[in-house]
Amino acid sequence: MNTRTQLTILSPVAKYRHPKNHKTIETIGTSGHFDVALVEAFGFSEVARARNIVASKAEEHVRNVGGLVFWLDADMVLPNIEVFLLHVACVRASDRAISGRYVVRQDESRIAASRHEFRQRPHEEYDIGSNMKLTLEHALCGMGCLLMTASMFLDQLEAVPTCFRKENGEEFRERLVCCPRIEEHPTSGHVMISEDYDYCRSIENGTWLAHISNGESLNSWLDYGHVAEKTLMHSPKPHTFRDDR
Repeated sequence: MNTRTQLTILSPVAKYRHPKNHKTIETIGTSGHFDVALVEAFGFSEVARARNIVASKAEEHVRNVGGLVFWLDADMVLPNIEVFLLHVACVRASDRAISGRYVVRQDESRIAASRHEFRQRPHEEYDIGSNMKLTLEHALCGMGCLLMTASMFLDQLEAVPTCFRKENGEEFRERLVCCPRIEEHPTSGHVMISEDYDYCRSIENGTWLAHISNGESLNSWLDYGHVAEKTLMHSPKPHTFRDDR
């Protein structure tokens, strides 16, 4: 009996997949815990279009197999398989879309997430076994390493606009799952909402960052690496969010 989890990895690739990112996908695939399907889109200069393409290409497969859907950018690095297994356990325990924590490439002291819209929302807490406690913090996240259930992914696809176009002579249905937008702000005039933040807003119950502890040796976020000139991990000092001043 196959007890492995069906995992669909959605990965837009602008120029090339970094070798460390390729190793991350290989590590997940050879761990023995997952049946992995990798859905890619190459050569799109506009990241929102690339994300729409991979989501659209993956739809039929996800409907058939279910399981989990993992947005993974081509410059993201998993430090070890244990982090991803914890990531999966957190999503299963909470039924929430959870992002790994990673830094922006321009400033390794800042997290690619914003709490601005959710500062007053309470944290959520769950038990995830072996005396481990999961605390979720609501945030708008990047889509570099965002994990969710197949049902969340499909519910979102069904709620967004669709366009049809020709691809290799055949009609292709493109789900417009994320697009940057301009909105009026109560104090700042007009602001641009990036395509990843727009995506997070449209997921039922939003997106979250996860902290895991067991009251003893384990006290950790789900930290992923972000490749720039080097792989960036969390800094020794406390992180600030993009909207912290």
